[in-house]
Amino acid sequence: MATALKPTVADSLLSDEGVLSLMGQPKMVEAIRALKDDAMKYSALVSSDPELAQMMAALQKRMGEAEEHDDRRAPEQPSDAMSAREAALARAQDGEWARAIAECDRGLRTASGELARELHALKTRYSARRDDEAAAQADEAARVRALAQQELADAIDAKTDVHRLQEAIATARALGLHAEPLLGRAQRQLIQRLEQTSGERMRQMRETARLAAVRAASTGATASDRAPAPAQVDEGVARGAMDEARGAAADAERPASQAGAAFGRLAAGKAAVPPVREPARAPAAAPPPVDAELRALVLAAPMLFELD
Repeated sequence: MATALKPTVADSLLSDEGVLSLMGQPKMVEAIRALKDDAMKYSALVSSDPELAQMMAALQKRMGEAEEHDDRRAPEQPSDAMSAREAALARAQDGEWARAIAECDRGLRTASGELARELHALKTRYSARRDDEAAAQADEAARVRALAQQELADAIDAKTDVHRLQEAIATARALGLHAEPLLGRAQRQLIQRLEQTSGERMRQMRETARLAAVRAASTGATASDRAPAPAQVDEGVARGAMDEARGAAADAERPASQAGAAFGRLAAGKAAVPPVREPARAPAAAPPPVDAELRALVLAAPMLFELD
């Protein structure tokens, strides 16, 4: 009888007319006064008075029922905890697991009882989903990086495919493979391929000029007719195309298509020597030295090989 009641149980008992009527009995009033002075008198009081014992038993029964009812009643939750629960559910529906977990933590600061258990369960579930998605993203990133590395290796092995090598370099840089040894190797090989291709183009240009010189000499044309003037060589286009291709190979932050376009202009012959004009008949005269016929090509060659 000396155990303190919870405030909610005491309020429930004091609002019960039956309990108030029972405690208003004279014997109960005297017994309660005696027990306030000495709680150890309870056994002596109920053993000496059967009617008082019956009243005390009835009071204990009503107190037990009130406590049981109070335990079953759902506690009133703070509005903050409820709003946090709703926000967590909304974030989870959008797949924002980190923010959903943060909302659960916010609600748990004030929640209790059933709501607290629900928030704990939600947090556990959302944490598992977040970890699963992070693991899946890491696996996918590793798979993509492995594919990019393999493509770099394959592009290096494809000795003649410059465009494929450019695309593989751009992809590797976009994936952050800056320290990948294959990337440096691929960039060096791209520059070598551009140099090799431009060298082949220059040899073709020299051969074209040589054949034109032979033809001009056989027809008796002048030196100016046999070889194109330096002004006919589009030096600006040649320099710009090669510089742009070199820049894109060394710095793949720019799309590889830029280097491809620049290289394409060079390979397509836009910087090449224009076709030799049909020589006109000229009075018979001693032909000048043959070296003059490659003058334009000699002027253009340094621009095409300026790779330092």
